[in-house]
Amino acid sequence: SGDAQIVIKGPKHPYVQLLVESIPVPDPEQLWQGRVELPSEEELEMDTLRGCKFYRRCPYKMEICLKSPPPLYNIGPDHFASCYLYK
Repeated sequence: SGDAQIVIKGPKHPYVQLLVESIPVPDPEQLWQGRVELPSEEELEMDTLRGCKFYRRCPYKMEICLKSPPPLYNIGPDHFASCYLYK
């Protein structure tokens, strides 16, 4: 969380990174570069009952992410991320 300009220009949380990468280029001639497959809600719930809700989709997942939800870490002026990458 934080100022929208700061978060968009320098996304820190893996979820925000994926969101920013998914923003289409405003060019009608440009084709999409592929399809992102996301797990079902049932698959997500199996692994994340106690831990991080983004675990299954995260490219940086760690063992600790399954054990408990990450706290909010201050990663810059008015910029926070709930991710163990910033422990």
